[in-house]
Amino acid sequence: SLKVERSVDGKTTLNTIFKSRGIAFETALKNAQNIHYDFLQNGAALNFSPVVQIPKGTNWRAQQVELILNIPVGTEIQIDNDFHNFLNDYNYWNCNHERDSEFSSWVMTEAGFRCKFEESSKIEK
Repeated sequence: SLKVERSVDGKTTLNTIFKSRGIAFETALKNAQNIHYDFLQNGAALNFSPVVQIPKGTNWRAQQVELILNIPVGTEIQIDNDFHNFLNDYNYWNCNHERDSEFSSWVMTEAGFRCKFEESSKIEK
């Protein structure tokens, strides 16, 4: 999952949290430590893998990766339509006002992460 939050220091950062279950804390910790997750930064673009990799022969114990992207106020980002399943707490489909577009536009405001289209329509009123 991906959460986008306002940066408190004006810098863009990406935090990764690995989660898992286990019969005991130590087992859950080991399961979480064995998670492998890839993302690639190419200039200003971040490309996230759609899958979490766990070692062959490892049992499924609800392993998860939570990404927290902190961005400064005023930062605009484009989110690929195929990525909507990984976004939590955002009304993604209502933002994509251009149905032919592969991306939707978002902006970080003082009030939080908002659809750029929604923010621009508020300004016009």
